Amino acid sequence: MTNKPTLLDPPHLLVLFLILILAFSAFAPALQNNFVNWDDPFYVVNNSLIHQLSWHSVRQIFSTYILGNYQPLTILHFAVDHHFFGLDPSYYHLTNILLHLANIVLVYIFICLLSGRQLIAILTSLFFALHPMRVESVVWVTERKDVLFAFFYLLGLIQYLRYLTVHRESKKYIVSTFLCFVLSLFAKPSAISFPL
Repeated sequence: MTNKPTLLDPPHLLVLFLILILAFSAFAPALQNNFVNWDDPFYVVNNSLIHQLSWHSVRQIFSTYILGNYQPLTILHFAVDHHFFGLDPSYYHLTNILLHLANIVLVYIFICLLSGRQLIAILTSLFFALHPMRVESVVWVTERKDVLFAFFYLLGLIQYLRYLTVHRESKKYIVSTFLCFVLSLFAKPSAISFPL
């Protein structure tokens, strides 16, 4: 690994900002989408766990499996959406898009820290932002679990890189890495690959 690059280089940040605008434009039509009849009824529309946001419902969320999956952070995220926006699907889609935009920034930071080269980080961010494999995760409401798990997964990778490259004497980076891993795991069980 090379020396820590400057993440705040204005020309690269401008390009990253343009990538975010491009990604938002590409996914904005999803704001007109409705819920789909494939998992959305179980996770959102008919899910009584999200219809009330209280300590009791949070306890229920963290002790319930939906369709055989344990994803309490995702369900809690839906409960927050429901609390503020009811069952208006455009806000659920907007949340997914905003999480995707945050993930693009995290990909940029991670690759920049990993490679030490901003151009590689920009190109990787652009590829991640518009890759067709991201479409399902961003435009399908139930796939909130994917964009949410990716957010904490990437954040954990960044914290671990900081621990390895700069702050080995500080335990806060390894603790925050573990916390991000747990949050990612609570969003989607696929995060189990993180320790590897």
